[in-house]
Amino acid sequence: MSAVLFNLIPAFPMDGGRVLRALLATRYNRVRATEIAGTVGQFAAFAFGFTGLVAGNVRLIFVAIFVYLAATAETQAMGLEAAARAVNVRDVMISRFD
Repeated sequence: MSAVLFNLIPAFPMDGGRVLRALLATRYNRVRATEIAGTVGQFAAFAFGFTGLVAGNVRLIFVAIFVYLAATAETQAMGLEAAARAVNVRDVMISRFD
């Protein structure tokens, strides 16, 4: 039961963070919703890390590191995907072969 509740914490990319992003996507575009959810996930990671340090819980510190790195990576990947969608293949393909 506690694992289910832990997973519902709105720390992106955990399940709760994905639910948060889905709710944000009803108001913002997907990229902005991911940025907001990623920032919330990073703050949650800092909270996990601080709590882990104070309580001496090494496992929680590792969870904090994972959440922070995964939230950062997913946010950057979404930004790159959005940037790639804005470029036409014709603009970047080689058309002259010398």
